[in-house]
Amino acid sequence: MTAAPRDGAERWTHLVFVATLLLKGALGVMLIVLSLIDIAVIGLTVHEWRGRHRQLRAAR
Repeated sequence: MTAAPRDGAERWTHLVFVATLLLKGALGVMLIVLSLIDIAVIGLTVHEWRGRHRQLRAAR
C-alpha cells in the first residue's frame, strides 16, 4: 500500500513538524550539556573551597 501524494500544504506542515522536532531535540541536548557543565563547575568550586578551608585550618 502506497501513501497518497501530498499537496503543498501537507508537505509544508510536515516540514515544519520535523523542523520543530529537530529543534526540540537540539535544545534538549544543549540543556543536558549545559547542566553537566554547571555540575562540573559547582563541583570544582566546592573542591577549591574545601582546599582553602583546610589550608586556613592548618594555618591556625
